[in-house]
Amino acid sequence: MIYYYSATGNTAAAARYLANTLGQSAVDILKDSPESPLPGDDEPIGIMFPIYCWGIPPVVTEFLHHRLLHQVSGSRYLWGVCTCGDEAGTAMRELNQAVKAARGREADALWSVIMPNTYVMLPGFDTDSAEVEKAKLAAAPRRLDAIAAKINERARGLYDVKEGSFPRLRSAIFPAFRRWGVNTAWWHVSDACIGCGRCASVCPADNLTMADNRPVWGRRCFSCCACYHCCPTHAISYASFTKGKSQYGGPSPL
Repeated sequence: MIYYYSATGNTAAAARYLANTLGQSAVDILKDSPESPLPGDDEPIGIMFPIYCWGIPPVVTEFLHHRLLHQVSGSRYLWGVCTCGDEAGTAMRELNQAVKAARGREADALWSVIMPNTYVMLPGFDTDSAEVEKAKLAAAPRRLDAIAAKINERARGLYDVKEGSFPRLRSAIFPAFRRWGVNTAWWHVSDACIGCGRCASVCPADNLTMADNRPVWGRRCFSCCACYHCCPTHAISYASFTKGKSQYGGPSPL
């Protein structure tokens, strides 16, 4: 069983690819029910998610602690994959610590998979060029095939994560980002909005509602940028930070 969180589609595409390769099911953690039974003890469990500001998205942390880890015995094969635009920082080490604290031993294998950049909410962050995006998506299946082979082997003690330079320093930014880096009052919509409601329908946090055919943001935001990227008229902006930046249309099935 593969549990995943995805907003702009990168992790969902990777999770479905791995599920198809491994002959397993992929379950969106936002659609998972606490009453749903976990798979049998002989079936491995994987957790997949995107990296946010070199950290683990809070919604994933909540799922791990409230649903998954306390129900997974120490003997079960447990693996994890993060998707990131370039580097993961120490996020997967933090995941390993949470796993060890909950079940007495670390995850069996952890990987990162490079996918197109989607974060646009701060200066200096933008989507990739068309050429870079294409190259990343072309390389992803080979990476996922290699990961699937190791999972089938039940390989243990693997930590194959691109942390990047100064990973601890980068990941140390995440707590501040989580607390102050997202201001839902800064989301705006211009007169280019056509009232299609796509942004409200794709928001994984259910943070958007439509009023008078225009989106209204609530207080809960995952900082996933899904609303920004899905807008067909590029009418959504985050303060002035997204001015002149591109949108990511999401991957085709890998």
